[in-house]
Amino acid sequence: MCEVTCWILAACGGLMFGYDIVILGGVTAMDSFLIKFFPTVYERKLQVKEDNYYKYNNHYLQLFTSSLYLTTLVSSFLATKVCAKYDRKTTILIASSFLLLEAELSAAAAFIWMLILGRIALGIGVGFGNERLRLELSLGLVVVPAGFLFIGSLVISETSTSLIERDRETEGLGTLKKIRGVENVDLEFEKIKMACEKAQTIKDPLKKLMDCSSMPLLIIAIMMQVFQ
Repeated sequence: MCEVTCWILAACGGLMFGYDIVILGGVTAMDSFLIKFFPTVYERKLQVKEDNYYKYNNHYLQLFTSSLYLTTLVSSFLATKVCAKYDRKTTILIASSFLLLEAELSAAAAFIWMLILGRIALGIGVGFGNERLRLELSLGLVVVPAGFLFIGSLVISETSTSLIERDRETEGLGTLKKIRGVENVDLEFEKIKMACEKAQTIKDPLKKLMDCSSMPLLIIAIMMQVFQ
């Protein structure tokens, strides 16, 4: 049951980001959305038939689109510190709280600043792990997976690795036994302890990431993001 819960939470995290990317392209092309929040863009859209760059060349629209990615980039560094100092459960709870806030702001948006604040909240939520039946509903529907993520963060148990990293070895051993469903987990437990001890010897992860030994994995990770 614990594994199924983890799968659902992981799926909800990816679902919220993918849902937002798809919906964003749709709503920014809707006339009703542009008329309400970006009237100058709508006027250009009527005047220009071919040049899409000129149609959508608007600072507020660009801020609305890019604020998510900029905030995600910054908050992801903060999330690593929070996760290392506290636990993954706390990190997921923070993420789902910001995602719920984004859903409320987007669904109830009456002004452009509400949309942008919602995007910033979404960026923080994504960095940490997304009313009325109108056009803003599509942006606000992210509340569904965000709600699952929030509830899951309250009921999910800590991983044995996370507990061992924070010197709670007895709890970590008990969690590992619960996950595996057997009592004899000593060998795996010792391997996890060795991995945690080795990870703690790395004082500067970013510097380690730039080492030649880490470069192939770093290049592959970047290329995956570029080509997907």
